[in-house]
Amino acid sequence: MVGSAAGGAVKVEGSKFKDPRWVGGTWDLKQFEKNGKTDWDAVIDAGYGIRVLMALQNEITYEKNKKRGK
Repeated sequence: MVGSAAGGAVKVEGSKFKDPRWVGGTWDLKQFEKNGKTDWDAVIDAGYGIRVLMALQNEITYEKNKKRGK
């Protein structure tokens, strides 16, 4: 799990990421509030987590295809 700031955690389930703060195709900024203000550092951390997971997924797919000769 990565991007776990502000009480959430980005997870991979199958080929999709899962994060309760991701609602309707966008971040639910209300879930990133701290003292009545959006915690932008937490939003950035969550976005970084998704990018890391996507990069790892791409690397795994590349290695699998390389072994298959594709």
